[in-house]
Amino acid sequence: MTRCNPIQMVAGLLTVALVAAGCNSGSRGQGSAAGAPSNGGGSNGGVVTGGNNGGTGTSTPSSTPGAPSALVAAALSATQVELRWVDQAANEIGFKVERQLGTGAFVQIGVVAADITGVIDSAVNQSTAYSYRVRAFNAAGDSAYSNVASVTTPGVVSEWQTLIFDVPMGVDTAVDVEVDASGVYVAGTLETINGGQDICVTKIHPSDGSVLWQQMVDGGGGGAVDQAHALVLVAGDLYVTGVSDGDVWVCRIDASLGRVFWQTTIANGEGREIVADASGAYIAGFKDGDALMAKLAQADGAILWQELEAGDAVTGDVAWSLTLDATGVYGGGFTQNVATDMDAWVSKRDLSSGALLWERNLGVANDACLGLSLGLSGVLVHGGEFLNTHWVAAVDPTTGATVWTTALPGTQFDVTDMVNGQRRAMGSDSNLVCVGATTGGVGDVIISYVHDVSGILMNQVTLGSAAGEDRVYGLLVDGSSQAVFVTGSMETSAANDRDAYVVELDFNGFVLWEQTFNGSASKSDRGRAVAVDGAHVYAVGEMNNNGSGTDMWVKQLRK
Repeated sequence: MTRCNPIQMVAGLLTVALVAAGCNSGSRGQGSAAGAPSNGGGSNGGVVTGGNNGGTGTSTPSSTPGAPSALVAAALSATQVELRWVDQAANEIGFKVERQLGTGAFVQIGVVAADITGVIDSAVNQSTAYSYRVRAFNAAGDSAYSNVASVTTPGVVSEWQTLIFDVPMGVDTAVDVEVDASGVYVAGTLETINGGQDICVTKIHPSDGSVLWQQMVDGGGGGAVDQAHALVLVAGDLYVTGVSDGDVWVCRIDASLGRVFWQTTIANGEGREIVADASGAYIAGFKDGDALMAKLAQADGAILWQELEAGDAVTGDVAWSLTLDATGVYGGGFTQNVATDMDAWVSKRDLSSGALLWERNLGVANDACLGLSLGLSGVLVHGGEFLNTHWVAAVDPTTGATVWTTALPGTQFDVTDMVNGQRRAMGSDSNLVCVGATTGGVGDVIISYVHDVSGILMNQVTLGSAAGEDRVYGLLVDGSSQAVFVTGSMETSAANDRDAYVVELDFNGFVLWEQTFNGSASKSDRGRAVAVDGAHVYAVGEMNNNGSGTDMWVKQLRK
């Protein structure tokens, strides 16, 4: 996966990221290089710059400068190496930084200014051995080289992988994941032997990936279509929603033992998202062609209230996103106002009664609300126009008034992302809002970093393969580790061959590590959702099973 890292301030050093292959100023242009970047033995060429030791240079030297000394290289992460050295000259113009990949030749990766004594190389690969050397230069020539400093970048470790399926060659997929100290909880859909689909909820042991319990839901029997769409874990209870034999389906399961407390259906629709509190579960979806929001009682699953949001057209309205706080539950989605146009909407309803407290339309035309999150500036909304630009906005939780709206330039999202299961490609924590999108059609994944309070677009990071179409399906912002986790699919060199990926970025937009996974055949593998605990990352999705079908997969990675 090619990555284009941005210019950043890191640990007091001015860091100019190396320009990744295929990411020069004429293409993806994030980052720059001084001098003439070159390819460093198969890695990414460019230059890095650093801090200043306060010395002064001589403009008309009569001799070459003294060689820098005490060069040290340290891996800051799987994709960043910090260099430090001692400046032994008073007459240098600058320093030339060279890098060696493995046992290959040293290649100059850039030039830094006089008196700089520390740089960060942010275009290295994980689990790779590098060596560095530095020399000073002025008008009289180059100094001798410094000592050589070597380092091997760390790599993320895949600790276990579990595949879940009902019949060989069936079409199975995992759509959502939650985690606590006792297990990893996965919701998905399995194809049955008679050609139908059943909802599958599984608890997996976090130490070895073994299955602790599993619940299967067959709403209609035979060839009925039952699909899970969303999962949430609250106070020892799992709530799952989806569709069962054409109806909205919701259930509550004991997270410890897997016992099903209750199942509830609402006729003629689907549940697309679910959140919960101590009093019950709230769902978003659609019913009879109208957008649906509803609440079910924690004790028995009784429908406490259900409300519909209808557009001007007969059908095609969907509530897609939910979040809640102590004052209300917030829903978002789109309504069909004419046959080919949609309106993005966000509303707030009373937790107890479902009464409408406020409702707002956002966007310009043919827009949809794709994600909701709570932030410092209010309710954060990710949306946009189909096959066109997308945006992020903040609205006041009390009045629904718009606090700020930020267009995300140069990016698009595709309706196929929604059809194929894009969920929660947005997150917020610690003053940061992150949203993921695709550059439209055959394109790359773009992660946008927006300041929560001001709405200022701070950064955009491009992730993608050189082969073609790449997608983002899940995104998580983790404030405790100051990291952003992204999962989806990337197209490899073979036509229509897709691998699943998981990437961790820091809050500055630097890729810390990346992992790709593929099944036993060159088909479509996807990551759908991601969760984290203190030391591990858990990703779920589907992986090709050496035939026309896919298996649910769950993978634990050690950060």
